[in-house]
Amino acid sequence: MSGGGLLFGLVSPSYTLGGLAGTTALAVQTTNSPTPQPIALTIGNNNSSGTFSAVLSGLATSSLLKLGSGTETFSGLNTYAGSIEVSQGFLVLTTNSVASTNLVDANGTLAATGTNTSVIIVNGTLAPGGIGSAGTLVLTNALTLGNNSTLQVDLGTNTAVGGGTNDLILLTASTAISPSTDRSMWRSASSAWHRF
Repeated sequence: MSGGGLLFGLVSPSYTLGGLAGTTALAVQTTNSPTPQPIALTIGNNNSSGTFSAVLSGLATSSLLKLGSGTETFSGLNTYAGSIEVSQGFLVLTTNSVASTNLVDANGTLAATGTNTSVIIVNGTLAPGGIGSAGTLVLTNALTLGNNSTLQVDLGTNTAVGGGTNDLILLTASTAISPSTDRSMWRSASSAWHRF
C-alpha cells in the first residue's frame, strides 16, 4: 500500500490479507460516514510476511489477528486501539503500542520494543527488544505469563543493564505481573520499575 491505500467498507465485517506492507496509513475500521464501525482483520494468510511502516490506527472494538508462519513488522506510528492476537508466526512491533490487548497464542511470538500500554497475555513467546537484537520494552499495564510461555531474551554483556547489548524489560509502578509467583525473576531496581 504505497499509493491509494486500502479502505474498508461495510461489505463484510471481516477481512483476510497476506503480508501487510506499505507506506500509506491504514485504519482497522470501516470508512463509512458518519460513524466508522469496527472490523476483524486477519493478516499473514498463506504464511506471508510484510513490513508496514505507515500509521496503523483503528477503533478499540476492532480486532487484528496474525496467522501463518511468516513475520509481520509494524515499524510506523501505531495508534491502533483494538485487540491484537498472535496465533502463529512472528509479530514485530518496533514502535510504541496502545492496543487494548496483546494475546500471544502457543505458536505465536510477540517481539516488541518501545512503550506498550496493552494488557499482554503470553501463552507463546515474548521477545522483548526484538528477535536477534537487543532492545528495551517498557510495559505500563498488565503482563500475564502462561504456564508454557517462553521469555526469549538477547544477552550480550553480563555487566550491563540494557545499554544496547542486553534486552531489558522496564515495568512501571502500575504494571501487574501474573502469576504472582513469577515475581522472583524480576529484581527491583527502584520503587518505580523492575529489571530482568
